[in-house]
Amino acid sequence: MKNLKILDLQSMGIKELPSSLGRLPAIEHLYLSSCKNLEHLYLSSCKNLVSLPETICNLSSLKTLCLPGCSRLRSVQEIKGSMKSLTTIDLESSGIRELPSSIGRLRALEHLYLSSCKDLVNLPKSICNLSSLKTMSL
Repeated sequence: MKNLKILDLQSMGIKELPSSLGRLPAIEHLYLSSCKNLEHLYLSSCKNLVSLPETICNLSSLKTLCLPGCSRLRSVQEIKGSMKSLTTIDLESSGIRELPSSIGRLRALEHLYLSSCKDLVNLPKSICNLSSLKTMSL
């Protein structure tokens, strides 16, 4: 599936994507609406992924969001209150430029990995509101 450009998982009842889906170097579009049970999302080194779907904020069961090596990913959507289960965000070696100021709403966030994010300019002040944060790698 190295040439897969569109992955549509809308309305799937899955809890975790197989790790092999995390190696989709050509992925450009990812559709996840109504995946209410999805707990772990791993998309490693997806070099063509430039943005996440807005519906990612509706994944209320999501615990882990791992996008390391997604070098064209520049930003993450504003975070809504429905992401109360999110404990880990891994954006290592991504092209992320900034985190949304709403990241401070993620009260359950324990691990934030941002090392080797060469384009990261600054961190929002709201990062100080992450009361459960145990690990932050820059």
